[in-house]
Amino acid sequence: MTDSVAGATLVVLVRHGLPEVDGSTDPGLSEMGRQQAVAVADLLALEKPAAVYSSHLKRAQQTAAPLAERLGLDVVVDADFREWESYTPQPHYRPPEQLQGSPRRQAYLEGRFEDFLPPHDAAGLQSRVAAATSRAAAAAPGSTVVVASHGGAINSLVALVVGAPTTFLFDPAYCGLSRVLVMPDGRFVLVSVNEALHVLNIGGT
Repeated sequence: MTDSVAGATLVVLVRHGLPEVDGSTDPGLSEMGRQQAVAVADLLALEKPAAVYSSHLKRAQQTAAPLAERLGLDVVVDADFREWESYTPQPHYRPPEQLQGSPRRQAYLEGRFEDFLPPHDAAGLQSRVAAATSRAAAAAPGSTVVVASHGGAINSLVALVVGAPTTFLFDPAYCGLSRVLVMPDGRFVLVSVNEALHVLNIGGT
């Protein structure tokens, strides 16, 4: 790091890999998702992160696992890295591409992300993910930390950092990376959004 950001922690937020849609509320990764997670490990192991975090959900934990194993680290599970908790819970997990024929799917395709989102506590989600990010950064000052999380959570944090009026700004690639510097005084500085070159040859983005 340069002198201007000495002591800052680089938090690399990774959206989970492509899940296996199995009718459950907490699916693990599909075969393609596992390949994407390995591609993340190949890339980020070179950056020698000091810690690897994950939400408590299988698809996030399985995304974090190859990198943690490569580094000889345990995955630190923090449920606050989950995304929205809908006011109308669904009986099973359905990613956007599985919402065929629905108004929510059409809104997603047209980039009307606020119309896609389920009813949820947007401010609460932002606050929760920001607090979890700050905790992870404080535990490894001046280092790099990797967090396997979810598209809604990552979007919410990015929107908070840039002061956006909405909380879902971009279509997150499976295993796409967004980077945020957490400064010693607690400020967040956005470095990059939705890096996906490492998974383009795998698909599912």
